[in-house]
Amino acid sequence: MAYFNDNSAILSNFAIPFSVQEGFDIMDTASYISVILPLKLEWEPCYEVPHEIYETYGELRQGDRVRVTFAGREYIGAVNEANIEPQTAPDRIKPIIAAEKAMERISAEEIELWKRVAGYYLCTVGEVYKAAYPIGKLKLEEARAAAKERALQKARKAEEARMAAKARAEERALRHAAKAEETLRKQIANLQARLEKKATQLCKSSNESKKAAYATEIESIRTAISTKESALQFEQRRQACIVAGTFDTGNSAGTTIATGANDTGTTDTIGTTDTPAPKYGQSDDIKTQGSQQSIATCSETHSDNGCSIILSPAQKQAYIRINEAFAQEKPVLLNGLTGSGKTEIYIRLAMEAMRKGKNVLYLVPEIAVSRQLEDRLSIHFGSRLLTFHSGESAYERRDTAERIRASRASKDQSAAQQANDKENADTYIVLGTRSAIFLPHHNLGLVIVDEEHDSSYKQDSPAPRYNGRDAAIMLSQIHSTQGNQCHTILGSATPSLEELFNCTTGRHTMVSLDERYHGSVNSSIEIIDTKAERRKRGMTGSFSRKLIGHINNTLSSGGQIMILRSRRAWAPALQCNNCGDIPKCPHCNVSLSFHSPYVAEQAESHDNTQHGLFNESTGTNHPVAHMPSTGIQEKALHTGNIRQGYMACHYCGYRTAYTGTCSKCSGPLRSLGAGTQKIEEEAAALFPGARIERLDSDTIQQRNRAAKTILDFTNGNIDILIGTQMVTKGFDFSNLRLVAVIAADSLLGAQDFRADEKALQILEQFRGRCGRRGEQGLFVIQTSQPEHPLYRRLSGDEAKEFNMELLQERKDFNFPPFTRIVEITIKSTNEARAEQTAQVLAQRVQAALESCSRHGTQQNGMQQNGMQTHPVTGPYAPAVNKIADYHIRKIRVSLKKDRMLQAGKDAIAKTVKAAEKAAGGHCLITIDVDPA
Repeated sequence: MAYFNDNSAILSNFAIPFSVQEGFDIMDTASYISVILPLKLEWEPCYEVPHEIYETYGELRQGDRVRVTFAGREYIGAVNEANIEPQTAPDRIKPIIAAEKAMERISAEEIELWKRVAGYYLCTVGEVYKAAYPIGKLKLEEARAAAKERALQKARKAEEARMAAKARAEERALRHAAKAEETLRKQIANLQARLEKKATQLCKSSNESKKAAYATEIESIRTAISTKESALQFEQRRQACIVAGTFDTGNSAGTTIATGANDTGTTDTIGTTDTPAPKYGQSDDIKTQGSQQSIATCSETHSDNGCSIILSPAQKQAYIRINEAFAQEKPVLLNGLTGSGKTEIYIRLAMEAMRKGKNVLYLVPEIAVSRQLEDRLSIHFGSRLLTFHSGESAYERRDTAERIRASRASKDQSAAQQANDKENADTYIVLGTRSAIFLPHHNLGLVIVDEEHDSSYKQDSPAPRYNGRDAAIMLSQIHSTQGNQCHTILGSATPSLEELFNCTTGRHTMVSLDERYHGSVNSSIEIIDTKAERRKRGMTGSFSRKLIGHINNTLSSGGQIMILRSRRAWAPALQCNNCGDIPKCPHCNVSLSFHSPYVAEQAESHDNTQHGLFNESTGTNHPVAHMPSTGIQEKALHTGNIRQGYMACHYCGYRTAYTGTCSKCSGPLRSLGAGTQKIEEEAAALFPGARIERLDSDTIQQRNRAAKTILDFTNGNIDILIGTQMVTKGFDFSNLRLVAVIAADSLLGAQDFRADEKALQILEQFRGRCGRRGEQGLFVIQTSQPEHPLYRRLSGDEAKEFNMELLQERKDFNFPPFTRIVEITIKSTNEARAEQTAQVLAQRVQAALESCSRHGTQQNGMQQNGMQTHPVTGPYAPAVNKIADYHIRKIRVSLKKDRMLQAGKDAIAKTVKAAEKAAGGHCLITIDVDPA
C-alpha cells in the first residue's frame, strides 16, 4: 500500500520510491508505521520502529502517540497504520524517537472523523489533527504524561523501598520466631525433666501428704508443657507464614512473646495486636454514589437527579415523531417556534440515551448560550454534565477530555456487567461549541445541534474551515456502526435553507412544534420609520420617542428590555467636518471605529454627559446643549481632558489614540452612526434610574464577564441589556417584555446572497427572546426602510412563504443548497501579484473543471450536450479587500451536486496546490468549502 501521492517526491526529501523485491526483505528486519503529523502534508510520513522500543512497549497500534523528527523539528504524531510496507528505501526512513505510551491513544473514530472532515473541506488530515490537538493541548498532555511517568517512578521507588522494608521485617520476624522457638524448646525440655523428677519422687514417696503435693505439682507442670507446646506450634506456623509471605510483619512489633516460667510452673502468654487499617475515601465513595443516580424510565414525567421534565401535549407529539424518524435512521430537524420548549425535548432525549448507557453531545453556537444552558442542564445531569468551549481555561478543557477518556476506560468492562448496570454506567453529556466535536467521544447515542442555522458553527480560519453542524452529522454517522445507533437532532426556530432543502428531498425528517410551551402568543411587532420620526423631530439620539415610551412603560411595570445594535464601539466610523476625510486603518481597507472611555456606571458622576464629538449643528468644539428634552449633551475631547479613548480596527486589532482632530487638516471629527457603547451612554442618560449593561465582544474579553452579565439579567439585576447579535441567540429570560432593534437596516446591507435569510433569522430569533412566560411581548424595529418586504415576513406563515421564495431564487441563480460553493482566497502583500495570481488561477480552475467534466462524461458513457459550464466567478476584490497588509482577491466556484461533485472538488484542490507551489510563498491561497 502506498502512503505517498504523486507529489510526494517533491514534498519530501526522503520519499524515494523503490522496489521491495530489490534483494532484501525489510519486514524481517524492521517494523514501519505511517504517522499523522500536525502539519499541512498531503501524505503520511513513514517511520521505523526500533527494536528496543518494540521490546519495551510491544507492537504499536493505530492511535498510539509517537515522538518523531520532521524537517529538523520534533513533533508528537499519531500512528495511522502499523506494520506497513514502505515505499521508501530503508536507509532513507528515520526511526521514531520514542513511543509516548503515557499519552492517551487516539481512537479510531477520531481518526476517521479527521479523514472525513479533511476530504470534504479540501484540507489535510494533519491540519484537522492540529485543530483537534492544538499545540497547547499537546503540551498539557506531554506535561501530564511526564507527571504520570514521574509518579510511576516514584511509586516504583516507594514499592521497592516497601519491599525492602518488608524483607528486613520478615528477617527480623524470622529471627525473633527462631529465638522464641529455641527458648520454648528449652523450656519444654526443662519442664519435661522436672516432670520426670517429680514422677520419680512420687513413686518413691510413702508419705501421703507429700504424694498429694507431688501429684499437684506434676499436674501443674503438664499444663505448662501443654501451653509451651501450643506456643511452639504458633511460632512454627508464624515462621511458615513469613516464608510464604502471608504474615503481616507490619504488626510484628506489636507481638509479645512471654516465655518466662517460674519454678512453680505458671503459664506464659503469647499476645498479638492486630488493629485493622482505617478505610480511606469513604466520603468520595458516597459522593460518587450520589452523583450516579439512575435515570427513570421514559414516561410522561421524565426525571433524573430528582428533577422532572413534563412535556406538553404538543411536545409529546413532537417527541413521538422524533423517535419514529430515529427508527428510520434519519437526522431530524426540530422546527419549533422560539419558546416552544425545544430544550425540554433535547433533555428528554438525552436522558433516554443515557439511560441506555449511551453518551450525548449537545452543541450550541455561542459560549454565552452555553453558560446559561449549563446551569439548566446541571439540574438534570449533575456531575455527568461536561462543558467544553474556548471560554474555559486550557486545564479545564483538558480535564473534560480526560473525563471522557476515563469514561471510555470504565466502559471496558464485561458485557454481563454492562447489561446488569446500564443505569449506573459512567455516561456523560458534553455541552460545547463547535470544537467539542473533536473530543475523544465514544459510544455516542445522541448528537444535538441547537440553533443549527447559526453562522457561528462555521470556522473561517484556520483550516479546517468546517461547519460544526455538518461535521456533527459526520460524527454521528461514524458512531452509527457495529450495531450502535447514534441519532442526530438539529433544532431551530428559523432553519437554514440548506436544512429545509434536506427535508424536502427526504434526506432529513422535519418535526414541527408550533405551540409555545407556556401557551403565550408570539410577540407583537411595531415598525418605526426613523426617517419620518426625524422629520417631525421624534428622534432623541438613536432612540425614537415611541421606543422611549415603550421602554418607560416596561420599566414601570417591572419588565426587562433588550436592545440590539449590530455594531460595537462608540461609533463605527469618524469623519472630518472640514475636509471629509474618514480615518482608516493603515493596514486594512476599513475605517477606524471610535471607542470611548465612558462607561454606563459613570453616567451619574458625569452629570449624564457623554464624551461626544464635534457638534455638527453648531460647528463648535464647546459643550453644547443637544437634545434638551432628554438632558443628553455632547462635548469635544481635548488633550489634557479626561481619558481620550482610542480608534481601533476591528479586523487586525490596530489601535491609535483619539485626539478629536483630523490628522490631515486638524479639523474636528464627527461620528458616523452609533455603536453599542454610544447606545449604552444614550440609554444611561434617557433612563437614569435603570440598571444598564452591555454585552458585546468588547465587554466579554474579561474572563467570566459574559456569564456574570447573563446571570444578572436572568436574576433581574439588570433592567436594560444592550448588545450585538450575540444577544439574539437562544437565551431564555422569563421577565423579558420588550426587545428593540436600533438601525435595523445594517442587517440588510451585507454583500451576501444569504443577507435576507440571515436578517430574517436574526430578527425572528430576537423576537422570540421576549414574552416567553405567558405575557405577550413587544418587538420594536427602528428602520429607515419600513417598506422592505423582509419586515412583512416576520409572521409564521409569511416566513414559510418567504423561505420558499428564497429557495426558488437560489435555484434560479445556481446558489446553495442546489449547488456547492467553493471559495478560493488569494492574499499577498503585493496587490499586483495578488491580482495576477488570481487571474491565472481562475483560468486554470475553469480549465481543470471542464477537463474533469469531459473525463467524467466519457467514463459514464454519457453523451455530452455541448460544453458543460462551471460558473467561476472572479477573481474579484471583496468589500474589505485589504486586511493586515494583505491584499485580497477571491474566486467563487459553483459545483453541481451530482456524481461529479467530488471529482470537481478534487480538481480544484489539485489546481490550487499547483498554484501555491508556483507562487513560491509570495501568495497565500486558501480553500473554503460552503463559505458562510
